[in-house]
Amino acid sequence: MKEKMTDEAPKVSQVVERLFESFGGKAKFFEITEKRLAEFNAHWNQDVGAIGRVLRAHLIVEHYLTAYLQGANPKLGDLDDAKVGFAKKVDLLGNTNSLFSSLVPGIRRLNTVRNRLAHNLSVSVTTDDVNSFRSVEYYWAMRTASEKGHESLSMEPMHVYEHFAKFVAGLFHHSASDEVDKWRDAINGE
Repeated sequence: MKEKMTDEAPKVSQVVERLFESFGGKAKFFEITEKRLAEFNAHWNQDVGAIGRVLRAHLIVEHYLTAYLQGANPKLGDLDDAKVGFAKKVDLLGNTNSLFSSLVPGIRRLNTVRNRLAHNLSVSVTTDDVNSFRSVEYYWAMRTASEKGHESLSMEPMHVYEHFAKFVAGLFHHSASDEVDKWRDAINGE
């Protein structure tokens, strides 16, 4: 049911006039409003493709990280039900075998990039981020080995971000299969 406007309620035109007056006039109101709109649009009009790439990479890594942790530690229970966040899951990973614990610095960097997006509303993958991924020896050795005899992989920061995420998520995904034994044997020199 539509409410009737009472005589006590201000008319829209009165509200607008008071608003203009409080800003120091109509011109000042629109000057400030347009500035605020430009600030808003700078965030709104970002590259949604880049945003999606960062979020997809992070979500997939978290999905397979969770599956790995729960499979390796069945007594943990459901991590999602327990509302265990990404950073805490990575902490749990640091207490596992040497291969997965060696990935922790790179996984933390994935989270840093995602947090930049969440807290600053901007997407950027920097050279420092790339260097963090390069410092994960298992990742970089596998990347380098896969390039031999093939076309070089892009060093564009977003591509490295995604490639690292795919590498890590793939390892977690394979962790429930016999492949994890092959990795462990290779690391242990068996």
